[in-house]
Amino acid sequence: MPEFTVTVDAEATVSFEVFCGRCGKGICNNCTEGKTRGRGYPILTVDPCSDCCEAEADAGYRKGYDAAKAENV
Repeated sequence: MPEFTVTVDAEATVSFEVFCGRCGKGICNNCTEGKTRGRGYPILTVDPCSDCCEAEADAGYRKGYDAAKAENV
């Protein structure tokens, strides 16, 4: 689970969960926490859900396949 330590007058660690906005799959393991290069602000990068990426790739393949098939008919 990603965590940030922030300073607000006191230091606190905030834990939270991350879910795919499309399919609802938990993607905490797809997150990397860090700090911005210039100002040192906390950041979170999130890699896309692998299930949704595969579904999009399959949809693109099917669309291209159907288009090619229609041209050859």
